[in-house]
Amino acid sequence: MIEPIIAVPLNDELQGARALVVRAELEALSKLTDKILLELDNIQILMQETVTLDKVTARARYSIAYDGTLPDLYLPNIEHGIVNAAKDEPASTTSSAQLTKRPWKLFIPNAYHPLLLQQHQENLRRTKKDVASATAEIRRRRIYGQDIAEEDQLASELDFMKIRVSELERNHPIPVDFMIAEETTVLVITGPNTGGKTISLKTVGLASLMAKIGLYILASEPVKIPWFDAVYADIGDEQSLTQSLSTFSGHLKQIGVGAGTNPLEGAALGMSLLGSFAEAGSFLTLATTHHGELKTLKYSNDSFENACVEFDEENLK
Repeated sequence: MIEPIIAVPLNDELQGARALVVRAELEALSKLTDKILLELDNIQILMQETVTLDKVTARARYSIAYDGTLPDLYLPNIEHGIVNAAKDEPASTTSSAQLTKRPWKLFIPNAYHPLLLQQHQENLRRTKKDVASATAEIRRRRIYGQDIAEEDQLASELDFMKIRVSELERNHPIPVDFMIAEETTVLVITGPNTGGKTISLKTVGLASLMAKIGLYILASEPVKIPWFDAVYADIGDEQSLTQSLSTFSGHLKQIGVGAGTNPLEGAALGMSLLGSFAEAGSFLTLATTHHGELKTLKYSNDSFENACVEFDEENLK
């Protein structure tokens, strides 16, 4: 590289100016650092408060986006070692006034599983966006007189997308109604395969967790939920050769008493376990089953109640 003599002083001056800029930046950053150190505690407090406000805003935006309901979250009363529901009225009443006037232990009408509802709304939003984009593209091609054959293909795809939107609007997730009376300690849920029993349990579990962290519940008004100390889940096959656990033993070690065992033995174990929950003063137990024998517990013990999910034989849903 050849540097003309006339450019040497100019380059020297440029490099000197750049060095002065770097030195000035370092001095400015050093002074800012000294100032920040003096206020470091306050800055950290401000950061934590900002994070707290961000979390509150996120909860609020989620609750509004899915049209959630403010839950009446109450603490059960404990009298002489026995857990009872708090003696308060539901938060508000709806058109089903007769239902809401009863003293409920758990009341969640038209409850949705959050992930099912989110998945449905996202699919619907995405399909509607595709319809709008295809419509705009067809209009643009007509204005500029572009390839008619390709326009026909786009029109065909647009018709298909419109049909898809109609299907999604019709096939909205099915909500579940939970109306558990104060005197009920154990609720036994029965119904066919793929009927929604497991989703029902997960919906209650997620609703109780959502209420505890300040989220609205994806259900209709009013919603009344007790403060559960903890929510547990036993998901999947816990078979383990290293622990000498069969499929049945693995679930029994957790909570799935009837999984992978003789139906009669599973029913007997289930009846015994649910009976022990009721006798021990459990506040509320929800259980799903295919064992018909468990439904008979209601007729010998007033603290039991039966519920079911239905299968739409007409639409196979």
